[in-house]
Amino acid sequence: MASQEADGSWGAAPYDTCFAVLFLARGRTPVLMNKLEYGIDTHGDTPREGHWNQRPRDVANLTRWTGRQLERELRWQIVNLKGATADLHDAPILYLSGNQTLSFSAADEEKLRTFVRQGGLILGNADCSNPLFATSFKKLGSKLFPPYEFRALPVGHLIYEQNFLRKNWRNPPQVQGLSNGARELMVLLPAGDPARFWQTGAVAGHEAVYELMANLFLYCTERRDPRTRGDSWIVTKRPEVTATRTVKLARLQHDYNWDPEPGGWTRLAAILHNENQLDLAVEPVKLGEGKLAGYKLAHLTTTMKVKFTDAQRAELKAFVEGGGTLLVDAAGGDPLAAESLEAELTAVAGSKPTPLPLDDPLYARLGVPADQIVYRPYAMKRTLGQIKGPRLRGAAVKGRTAVLFSPEDLSVGLVGQSVDGIFGYTPASAVAIVKAVVMGAAGQP
Repeated sequence: MASQEADGSWGAAPYDTCFAVLFLARGRTPVLMNKLEYGIDTHGDTPREGHWNQRPRDVANLTRWTGRQLERELRWQIVNLKGATADLHDAPILYLSGNQTLSFSAADEEKLRTFVRQGGLILGNADCSNPLFATSFKKLGSKLFPPYEFRALPVGHLIYEQNFLRKNWRNPPQVQGLSNGARELMVLLPAGDPARFWQTGAVAGHEAVYELMANLFLYCTERRDPRTRGDSWIVTKRPEVTATRTVKLARLQHDYNWDPEPGGWTRLAAILHNENQLDLAVEPVKLGEGKLAGYKLAHLTTTMKVKFTDAQRAELKAFVEGGGTLLVDAAGGDPLAAESLEAELTAVAGSKPTPLPLDDPLYARLGVPADQIVYRPYAMKRTLGQIKGPRLRGAAVKGRTAVLFSPEDLSVGLVGQSVDGIFGYTPASAVAIVKAVVMGAAGQP
């Protein structure tokens, strides 16, 4: 755009302008998935090229078919791990294929981990159903995300219930997934080798392996219009901004999947730095060991049913009675997690959290009108309908609202990406709510 002439043209020749307009029209077409060009790390020697492209037209044919089915233009592209992690986010899916044992350097593993923590999903296909690739892909998942394990996707999983229904597939593909309890982080096709049908463009009799990928794309885009190429929800701290204050936040560690979305607080910290000149020091604190002294704000979340010890409840009680603010949410909006968290908070505060009135001072710090706080399509479809406005619940301790509880998800929303199956707020609304809590704890308007 910087090279455009005052009269709207590019260059002296008409074909330069034609090319520029064509580029602008097609260059930002949404990307279905990125295909990863990777090497096999040999631990000190120069990595040798991996078998990442044995099917050079697999994603191309799959993208063309998916675009026709969804009635929109889609693209695909090849990426590598030489650049910044942000480069991987042109597409919601990063695709790995091969028939070798995967072996990445520590730096490459960190980029893959960061990509997923920032909201991406890694898809693996074992070429020729090779067990070396499938086994190493699962080991990679265990190394990147040690609390979680691969399992066969259950029949009723949302990936099977998007545009195409699993019950209509004559031969459903084998699919394994690694989840943080709220969303899928990695998906593996260990057998059946769907990529060979994508490569040849063979659809008749193999519809399921195409429809599965269309479903996965819809799952990763929340069934909405996908982002155009170049758009991103990733936020990093702007070095030219100087923070004027620092707030410490305790992320409470416990035995029930306490940190499903660590990337959410990293992103919020960047937003607070850029927009509010406030640095957020996020620190993990083991609950029940008496280490909460010195913190004004603590966050507790989980995707599981919880049951705390007497020592953990006592520490939470002392924290809120001592002036601390406790923010709690059920990550992903899991109903069992929400129910058990509410019971624990009732025991800590001495009263059940109740809905905050819309004139509560907290909502005055949202920065947007209350009716602009909205929910994800999944939540609206399930039970909430077209309801708008925040639904936080609070419990008073010593005359102030010291416990803030959201049965609806905030944690996944802070990450910023679209993903189906989350019962909670949209990313923008989740950020507005949690920013209001942080700014209140910081004593700032």
